[in-house]
Amino acid sequence: MENLTIYIIALVCCANAVAGFITFNPYLIAITSLLSVMFLILFKGWNMIEVLIFKHTNIIQMLDGFELSGSRQTASIRDGSAYTSISAAELRPTSDSEVDRDKLEKLIGTIGFPFRISTYVKRFKADKMIEKLQVKRKMKEIELSRIHNQKSGKGMLKASRLKEEISYLSHELSQIQNGGIPLEMRYYVVTASTASVKYKADEEALSNLKEVLSGLSSIFGAESSILSGTELMKLIKFDYVMR
Repeated sequence: MENLTIYIIALVCCANAVAGFITFNPYLIAITSLLSVMFLILFKGWNMIEVLIFKHTNIIQMLDGFELSGSRQTASIRDGSAYTSISAAELRPTSDSEVDRDKLEKLIGTIGFPFRISTYVKRFKADKMIEKLQVKRKMKEIELSRIHNQKSGKGMLKASRLKEEISYLSHELSQIQNGGIPLEMRYYVVTASTASVKYKADEEALSNLKEVLSGLSSIFGAESSILSGTELMKLIKFDYVMR
């Protein structure tokens, strides 16, 4: 829905811009400027707008029988008299360290519920991937320079993490520049819970996900972010298509 809205506004902006500059009509130029601002707001902040829409209305977002919860971090489906809820998170590698198999096996052995880890691999054109990595590295370097003079323990820990991320990005850049295949790899973690009451299934699925992430983030050397709203629905849809 958000893509269609954004595309329509973008097309209207282009049409008004062409008409306005051809006819030198100040009203069309003013409308184009207003629509351009709306386009930027939708493009940059759609997720926040979407949250406000569904939080303050009685609209329920659904996909293939799945219903988003109020927190938008779980999606549930009814199966007879029970509800099954799903929560998911994305893990993005921030270091080139290998996965510690022993720690992973230990985590699996201590977790008392099932969870799934999926690997997502996307291939890019070399020049686009190089540009993307260079921008990321530059942003991390700027962030590091801002906290470099901080002497607090928190600042030092953050600086150490940023240095590790910069090293990882430099390694990825070097590999691609030397002929390596430009790939972006992400991991997705999914937990599910079934209960006779919907909110209990939602709470347990999200709680289980947070418990798993606390261990997996360090094992995979990755940053984690819980999927919500449209992103969660997209993952569920992709998962069904790939089955």
